Amino acid sequence: MRLILLATPFDNWDRDETPAGYRVDRNLPLLAVGAGEIYLMRREATRTGDRTFRFLSDAMAASFGCYLPVILWARRIPRGVCS
Repeated sequence: MRLILLATPFDNWDRDETPAGYRVDRNLPLLAVGAGEIYLMRREATRTGDRTFRFLSDAMAASFGCYLPVILWARRIPRGVCS
């Protein structure tokens, strides 16, 4: 699904910038898959008492939490400031 979204002309893949709302839309499939994985891992870890998988699901949730500001506010930081 994400590859189809990236291949559409709305992505402006031939230019440096993508449309503002579309960068959120093209990441929604990744969010859905990741949230599903986190939910399933956490559910099974709770059911079986597996501390390792509970930690992995927490780490995945933290990773998604850190990536969310990048998706939402990347355009507010001018190019070249962070490099």
